[in-house]
Amino acid sequence: MITADHIEAWFGLNELTKREWADAKVAIGLVAHIVITAGFFCLTTLFYKPLEEQRQKDVDKFFNNLATPLVSDSTEQKKLDNKQRKMLGSLIAVSGIGVIAMFALPNPLWGRMTFVLCGAIVLGVGLLLVKAVDDSVEEKVVKAATNN
Repeated sequence: MITADHIEAWFGLNELTKREWADAKVAIGLVAHIVITAGFFCLTTLFYKPLEEQRQKDVDKFFNNLATPLVSDSTEQKKLDNKQRKMLGSLIAVSGIGVIAMFALPNPLWGRMTFVLCGAIVLGVGLLLVKAVDDSVEEKVVKAATNN
């Protein structure tokens, strides 16, 4: 809608070059975006309605609960953590082996070595997770089961 002739007339400019007109279009777009978008968001504050007292209490409680760390040192939680470590570690290790297997794709040697390196890193992370399993928890569970 706005042409170079309009801009030239408004600002009393000589004829704009192609490059100047391209820069002017970018500047006009940015200014319009800032004014319209920022103006819209500023005007929305006129329609803000605060929460009712009970709802505000619920929201505050939610965010308080969200900010409160949950720590569980129970044996059941440790068993679950171990199970997740084993499962996730195994899946990641298999993924690492899959990435290493891409070595067989036709690529230059540096490309093949990239697959090996990335796969080795992924495989290593998976093996570290499997190794992070706390065997003492499993032993405690077995001892507790045999004592009962």
